[in-house]
Amino acid sequence: MWPCVKFSSQQGIAFLAVLIFMQIIAMFSLCAIETIIVETRTAHGYYQHHLLFTVAEGALKQAERSNLAACDIPVTASAELPTEPLEWWQSHASCAGNFQQFEYYYVTEYLGNDACAYVLPDKKTTADYFRVTVLATDNSGDQKVFLQTTFVKSSPLSTTCDRSVHSVQAGRQSWNEIV
Repeated sequence: MWPCVKFSSQQGIAFLAVLIFMQIIAMFSLCAIETIIVETRTAHGYYQHHLLFTVAEGALKQAERSNLAACDIPVTASAELPTEPLEWWQSHASCAGNFQQFEYYYVTEYLGNDACAYVLPDKKTTADYFRVTVLATDNSGDQKVFLQTTFVKSSPLSTTCDRSVHSVQAGRQSWNEIV
């Protein structure tokens, strides 16, 4: 071929070193791509949970403003409500709604009246305590968020108090996410 080019016994070793180096770079690139895919899925899951949480909080506020007696169930332990199947929540059809790709369901529990608590600013009312529980889920049912609040509404003074009188504010008293 080329008479002035002399070949040594190390012919092709540089080519082999470059191929090995390129393989190592390709493996690092694949590893980085897999990491990006996993982190993207995780971020999407967090984003979906945040959206679902926002919908549940909105549903909780709506339920607190609504007719609480319409969705009343007997007092149930907080730990039992998340174990109820979706069909149980859907059976309370008047206590449901949807927002974009999310659906929510809520129930209320009447916890009782505190005759010794007057609701501010009026001292002629007593406090009725309710617990509102919301289930928010995506349309596929894969993700769920349970929020629960204790809520006070004023009611006419009906009984006398046999203890010391105290005041409470109408509205939300406590809030938590049930996991």
